[in-house]
Amino acid sequence: MSNFCTRFFLPRLAVCSLPLLAVLPAVALAGPEPAPTVAVDQREPDAFLRALIAFDANHYFDSDFDGSNVGFSVSRYSYYGEFKFRLSPVFLLKLFTYADYSLYSFKNLPPPSPAFSTLLRGAVLAQTDLTLAYQFAPGWAIVGGGRLTTGSATSADFANSFTGGGILAIKKSFFNGGIDFTIGASYTTRLSRSAHFFPYVDFDVNVLPSFVTIPVNVRLLHNGGIVSYRVTDQLSLMVEGRYDTRDYRLNRNSLVLPGAVWSEYGVDLGAGFGWTPKKKNWSVSVFGGYEVFRNVQVFNYSGQKVFDRDVKPAPYMSADFHASF
Repeated sequence: MSNFCTRFFLPRLAVCSLPLLAVLPAVALAGPEPAPTVAVDQREPDAFLRALIAFDANHYFDSDFDGSNVGFSVSRYSYYGEFKFRLSPVFLLKLFTYADYSLYSFKNLPPPSPAFSTLLRGAVLAQTDLTLAYQFAPGWAIVGGGRLTTGSATSADFANSFTGGGILAIKKSFFNGGIDFTIGASYTTRLSRSAHFFPYVDFDVNVLPSFVTIPVNVRLLHNGGIVSYRVTDQLSLMVEGRYDTRDYRLNRNSLVLPGAVWSEYGVDLGAGFGWTPKKKNWSVSVFGGYEVFRNVQVFNYSGQKVFDRDVKPAPYMSADFHASF
């Protein structure tokens, strides 16, 4: 809300004398500046504030478990969407959706392990977060919501693969709302294991601060981020970092680990380039890099860990389509 002052102008006064006519100049008198006030954003609520969607295709090349020649490769196809709705000047609703389909290919499995490859040939992971932010002071908001996740092999019982929980966090806005940082905790159930507290972190770069003068852009994802340097209006050089974690329920009727859970997490680092058409809100990009770390654990149906092994670093390639509106 900008401050303003109302100006009052005195009428011109004409004074006559012989033989000279003199006119006094106009005099502007300004009233005192009003005291500053603290207020929340008074814009009209936006029914649809912002949307971002992305589609990815990734391939992780063959990699062995540490100390073994047994390994696997993965092809993964994913969708990511983020939607923000402003319900009122102080309430903001955010919907996050993610889903992927993975194809696993195992190699050198000794007997009777080859039967395990049929348990995790294809797998589906989906996650939905719904949060509501209440702005209780300028630049500050409290965030609460829920999370629903499902992960299962295509041969498993889909109904037995759901987990869920709640989110509570604080959001702080910087640089006049250009950057939002949210931190808190989530309480989430887990497949075949007890519920657990996890940190909840969300970071949005809406507009870079004015002191950033180099042609860079930051795009944050649900599991990492991409920094791009604009070489031309259409071509950008890019680097990315991602953290991936997933749990899959396996087939309950199998003779090999019935109803078990495959759990993995890892870190990817890569670089590539992106292309954006002129005056368009979408872009495509290609990346190559290394999965620098990955760990795989398997839990039986009662929650006991039966396997825990790191995977050797391996290269990966990915292609990405991204649009915002």
